[in-house]
Amino acid sequence: MLSVVLRPRSTTNADVALYPGQVETADVRLFAASSAWGPYDVRLRPRLPDAPLATVSTFPTQFLGLRAYYQGAVRDLCLVALADAPAGMGAVPRIRKGGTDYAVYLVETSDSNASPIRIRTSAGTKAIRQKT
Repeated sequence: MLSVVLRPRSTTNADVALYPGQVETADVRLFAASSAWGPYDVRLRPRLPDAPLATVSTFPTQFLGLRAYYQGAVRDLCLVALADAPAGMGAVPRIRKGGTDYAVYLVETSDSNASPIRIRTSAGTKAIRQKT
């Protein structure tokens, strides 16, 4: 059994709501039409499920310090903290700058951020990632 709650021209976004038996909201709500002729002209829209919290994968902090000249310009390449170096690349080239060690971030040669600079490792040929 559905109960109908009618609130014509209310200030909330849902002017009419359908409720099953007074316990939980139904999956359908009626909203006032933007071109309504009277107080009871409504538009039926499905109720959207609550969006799940998205897990945002952030790229590690990138540092300056490695540059290369290609495609007619000097470009920065990606350096990260040693702990943020990618796994499974076969090697972790390191650079010491100002008493701190950094890892050169390697990616597959088909990666969209791959530079044209290649390094042969035990896991195959890899590219140095461009700093973004």
